[in-house]
Amino acid sequence: SPRRFIEAMLDRMKREHERVHPDEPFQRPGYPKLAKLLGEAGYPTPKGHAHWWPAQVQQLLDGKFERYYSARPTAPS
Repeated sequence: SPRRFIEAMLDRMKREHERVHPDEPFQRPGYPKLAKLLGEAGYPTPKGHAHWWPAQVQQLLDGKFERYYSARPTAPS
């Protein structure tokens, strides 16, 4: 699901940051950057569009689209 994709991406980014900059706290990328990553990965929005808006990413991470994506068996190609 797109939420799992973003969560895994954030986990990898955090681990890499901690490896390279152990004394600096990790700062998560903003919603616009995460929206771009979802679009580049090919995940459709809940309405089937390719372009993600930052507010949609925020709602996605808040779990508001879980019902929609759990009902869809498709994955990005």
